[in-house]
Amino acid sequence: MSFFCVGILEIVCALLQLGGLFPVINPYYHFTGSFDNPAVFAMFMSFCLPIGMYFTARSTAVCRLVWGVLTFCMGAFLILSASRTGILAGICSAFIMWMPKLGVIKDYRFNRKRIILLWVALALLAGVLYWCKQDSADGRLLAWKVSANMIADRLFWGWGNNGFDAFYMPYQADYFMRNPESSFLLLADNLSHPFNEFLWFTVQYGIAGLMLLLLMLGWILKNVFKGCDKQKKLWVSLYFALAIWAMFSYPFHIPFVWLVMAYLLSVSLFPVFARFRFVRPLAFCALLVAFLYSVPMAVSYKNEVHWVKVQEKALMGETLDMLPQYAELYKDLKDDGAFLYNYGAELHFARHYNEALKILQECASKYNDYNVQMLMASCYQHLGQPQMAIEKYRYANRMVPNRFLPLYHEMRIYRENGDSVNACEVARTIMNKPVKIKKSAAVKRIIQEANECLDHYTERVMRR
Repeated sequence: MSFFCVGILEIVCALLQLGGLFPVINPYYHFTGSFDNPAVFAMFMSFCLPIGMYFTARSTAVCRLVWGVLTFCMGAFLILSASRTGILAGICSAFIMWMPKLGVIKDYRFNRKRIILLWVALALLAGVLYWCKQDSADGRLLAWKVSANMIADRLFWGWGNNGFDAFYMPYQADYFMRNPESSFLLLADNLSHPFNEFLWFTVQYGIAGLMLLLLMLGWILKNVFKGCDKQKKLWVSLYFALAIWAMFSYPFHIPFVWLVMAYLLSVSLFPVFARFRFVRPLAFCALLVAFLYSVPMAVSYKNEVHWVKVQEKALMGETLDMLPQYAELYKDLKDDGAFLYNYGAELHFARHYNEALKILQECASKYNDYNVQMLMASCYQHLGQPQMAIEKYRYANRMVPNRFLPLYHEMRIYRENGDSVNACEVARTIMNKPVKIKKSAAVKRIIQEANECLDHYTERVMRR
């Protein structure tokens, strides 16, 4: 009920944002609630929806009307969010909550006919949602395809804790190098997650890790079904809503989802542990392990809070003053790829290019993406190593082929070094390159400069 009340506050916040009375965290969207993305807002609504339906069905006449209206609002905002995964999760959880009431089936046992009908309905729904945002769906297919290549290369044990961050974008670059005419060229992006928790987990920990995860999830579902509590339907609907989000998004990386997971774990574990004779010793051991684990977590949290404060001051123009504190934090956070990237970026901003390059090279072994490669290229460019800079710009361009900035910098390096042939070749590439975001002012400026480059050298040739 408390979770649902927070959902009501999120709806109020969204209404204020639609009315222009409250700022939207992400200006690209009309409303996001207190989150930075409408997909996360939709995720919250999809968990609130079955809770509202549960209390609507079990309230008195007056309260039922209130619960019903509020639940309807949850569903309406879920649709307005335009999140396909949110809509799919909401429909499935609503179906689970209402199907016995509608007399469709009297229990949760499915015969062959019901299973076929269910799969046909899901396939039709998935098809409709796919065609609503085909480009976005195809972008996910690219992420899944590249992730599958990573899994195939390290099938059993995976790539380790930072495996996806360190190796996904290089694999995407390799994919486009081998498939230069791929239909995914315009859909590629700089990713830190494959939009599928099971794929992400398999990339990190291999098939062995995935099997353990699936066994745990199956065990939780089995215990939920075995429970005779009146809230069984609610547990099942939340479980499947979470499973759907896990297949098409990144719910395990969002804090409020941890609360839903803790809830599902508690209702699954409590009946099992209640049957044990040594419940108290086991509970004591669990608390002791949790305490011992919390000590290094608290130290890490303290360092990250300090890092956030230092980063805020650097963004306010105090970069040079903050560099000694970054160097101090480096001792404790040198294994954190995000910190290394931030440190390297601040060193680059302060024009300490040699130090920035050293940190960014270290960062690339833990966190390697388009932005890291662009910063490294810029460092090489400022250090007077144009060939190394060009190589890095080309690598960044292979990672995300629809970006114009790497080609723009490559063209400028050739012009600065008097290489008119290569400058014109890159300029032609820019002129003929498909544009992903038609209204981008930056892209228009780059195309204009490429056109001026071609005109300049053409004019010089004609004068000769």
